[in-house]
Amino acid sequence: MGWADWMVVRPSVEEDLAIEKAARVPLHHHDADDVRKLCSNLVRHSWLQDMMIRQAVGRIIELEAIVMANDRAAAPRRPWWRWW
Repeated sequence: MGWADWMVVRPSVEEDLAIEKAARVPLHHHDADDVRKLCSNLVRHSWLQDMMIRQAVGRIIELEAIVMANDRAAAPRRPWWRWW
């Protein structure tokens, strides 16, 4: 697995169909005011979720950097001429 493969979303067929079903509900709703409120809430929720994901990814990057730094510190030092 590559370093960023965990960030790729691959929904199953069932999940894809559930998403599509949920996305079509507002399209067939009879009350425009309810749809406007739903859209407003979804925008707010999406914004907050985006912020949380950015913070989580930033923390993961910090932790990976710490692990890499610890691994390099624990590795035996070789003279520069023996790297090849």
